[in-house]
Amino acid sequence: MKKGTGIKKAGAGILYTFVGLLVFLVSLFGFGELWTFTNWGDLDLDEIIFQLSVPLEGTGNGMVWKYLVLGLLPTLLVTIAYIVLMVKLKQSKKRRICALITLGLALVAGFVVQQIAWRRLDIDTWIEGQREQKRDFVKEEYVDPKDVDLVFPEQKRNLIYIYLESMETTYADEAAGGAFQKNIIPELTKIAQENEDFSGGDSKLNGGIVYSGTGFTTGAMFAQTAGIPIKLGIGGNNMDTQSAFFPQIRTLGDILKDEGYRQVFLLGSDATFGGRRLMFRDHGNFEFRDYLYAKEKEWIPEDYRVWWGFEDEKLFEHAKETATELAAGSEPFNLTILTVDTHFEDGYVCGLCGTEYGDNQYANVMACSSKQVSEFLDWIKKQDFYDNTTVIICGDHTTMDTDFCEKVSSGYQRKTYTALINSAAQVADPGRRREFSTMDMFPTTLAAMGVTIPGEQLGLGTNLYSEEDTLTEQFGFEEMRQDLAKKSAFLQSLEVVDPEADALYARYREELANALVVENYDPFKGLVSVRVNEKESLGLSVEHVEVTYQEYGTNKKQTCVLKEDPDLPNSHIGTLDISSWKEPVGKVSVNYFTPDGKAYNNISTAYIDYEFGDKSDFTSYLKVLKEHPEYTVFIAVRGEGMAGLTDEMQEALWDLGTQWYLVGAQGMSYLAVIEDGVADEVAGYEELQKEGILKSGMSSYYMESSGQDSDGSATIQIDGQEYSTNLRGFNIVVYSKELGQVIDSAWFDTHIVEETEEQAVQY
Repeated sequence: MKKGTGIKKAGAGILYTFVGLLVFLVSLFGFGELWTFTNWGDLDLDEIIFQLSVPLEGTGNGMVWKYLVLGLLPTLLVTIAYIVLMVKLKQSKKRRICALITLGLALVAGFVVQQIAWRRLDIDTWIEGQREQKRDFVKEEYVDPKDVDLVFPEQKRNLIYIYLESMETTYADEAAGGAFQKNIIPELTKIAQENEDFSGGDSKLNGGIVYSGTGFTTGAMFAQTAGIPIKLGIGGNNMDTQSAFFPQIRTLGDILKDEGYRQVFLLGSDATFGGRRLMFRDHGNFEFRDYLYAKEKEWIPEDYRVWWGFEDEKLFEHAKETATELAAGSEPFNLTILTVDTHFEDGYVCGLCGTEYGDNQYANVMACSSKQVSEFLDWIKKQDFYDNTTVIICGDHTTMDTDFCEKVSSGYQRKTYTALINSAAQVADPGRRREFSTMDMFPTTLAAMGVTIPGEQLGLGTNLYSEEDTLTEQFGFEEMRQDLAKKSAFLQSLEVVDPEADALYARYREELANALVVENYDPFKGLVSVRVNEKESLGLSVEHVEVTYQEYGTNKKQTCVLKEDPDLPNSHIGTLDISSWKEPVGKVSVNYFTPDGKAYNNISTAYIDYEFGDKSDFTSYLKVLKEHPEYTVFIAVRGEGMAGLTDEMQEALWDLGTQWYLVGAQGMSYLAVIEDGVADEVAGYEELQKEGILKSGMSSYYMESSGQDSDGSATIQIDGQEYSTNLRGFNIVVYSKELGQVIDSAWFDTHIVEETEEQAVQY
């Protein structure tokens, strides 16, 4: 073969391969774009960025399957067709010509696909908004709830907050303020007109305006509970790997948690989808009663799944059970409900749906939802707890259905449905029709619960019961729309923990994980002696050290400042007096305060209990647990946790109820839940997750384990609260079914192999 001929063939091969790759990519984006824009109506780039940043777990509506069929399958067929054509023309002179024609067509198609996306997503405006702004609107207008001294009424009111998927005022008839010829939500219209929707003296419905970053479910719920939008920059916070959800802010859930509320999030889909579990876990420590919970509690059969999980007909029945349960408790409660049947595209037709709107399925589903919500509200009003309960019903966002509102005039302002029932507040100006956004629901909800809000503003929201103007009223819709579409460095700074502070906190926590020691607890005097032993090498610049004791199951806390021990360098000592407390079972945490005013909380923790004694030896600790089969034991391993395991330790694990042989299994991940002497365990060399409901039915749990070197993780969450130390080795949490709470937590660095004897000890 001539040298020139070989080069020529190699060049042709590169050309054919390049064209094939281009055909695949253009087809992938083209068919994906077609699928996206035929499934979503109103869609912006901020939402796409967010959805790409959160877990896809729990996706419903057959969306993944639809994409595979309508997006990926056509792509593969087009690509395969090109490959077959090139193979058939292998010996033909037409092969190169065909490849070049295909290249030209692919480039043209790619340009068309790009232009459609550019125009539909208004990327020009988005890019303009990402430039550095002279004015940071969010920073200038944001009122930090942490700086506002809220005053709750002596008798705290319960809250039932119902998010109605895609529910708008638009669906009412024109006489009632909607945009349809026939009112398809007559029951909801009546509820809003007979209660409060801030329409003033006007009989036409009023609702919340949806701005950028609040037009999808997670963003909508965040807007209504935190008063800010969600706008993640490209390359910024990835919610699928982030351990915290906007950790620097204070939301409705945080406020109610601190006031002693029991909070439950009830929904018919998997709460993990879209970052909802992370959001409500971090902000309010909610209990999750979702699709997974429903299967676990046998509300539905194990193999039951319709739409996104289970339908609203079942959701409202379980809502009645849950509300009754919460009302029977001693704490005020917040029951948050999210419906799902009215999700685009076209909604889910349940057994209760009629056909009064013929073949317009989405209209029939909306009408059905209106009836179900009305019937549920009628049930609430008949309950004993209703007199002291505020009920709020809001659409989460306007619908993304591609054609349901296509005949609505472009001049009509679409708004979310809004109604507040049995409020403890009175409107300052009953005749004033308010212009507001969904973010204004944050302070308005608290006001409706009888809470006094100095300044009447929280986040970017204004209390609609007050005389204060909302930001929409101050600046107008168009200016607000433009300002919120722009990049806000301040808003992005709230998304994640400050990297430097986070790194320093991680260092402190690693170095001081077991620095706190409960030296003595005198149950007769109710005195607890505590000591914090710091490492001299750490070189902390500490203004003062304090410890906080919190009794489990309550918000009762006591804090004392520790003093330097004159006899022992790098050590602080102090005494807690809990003599007036009934249950001396709780958690002590140490908090460091530096001269620059920064606080590093929960750096080290210890537990006050009767049973567990010395925790310096792994085997001895397991033997103590063996004597208490009434406790539930959670185990999560992080990193090379098996390296230091001995046969004696393995025997102790087996005695506790485990089955796996773990000695020498370096790099293995491991999770176990041991109830009544029986272990539900899983092990493997990949990262593991496990969640469920305890047999007592009182608590849910979520666990993670990664045995990959020292970079792994160990998470043990009970009812959304983290108890794992998340350090290398065995992380153990002990739960008392009798008390309904965690009573102990321990950590053993079983990676360490001692030089003198093969035994893992606590660092």
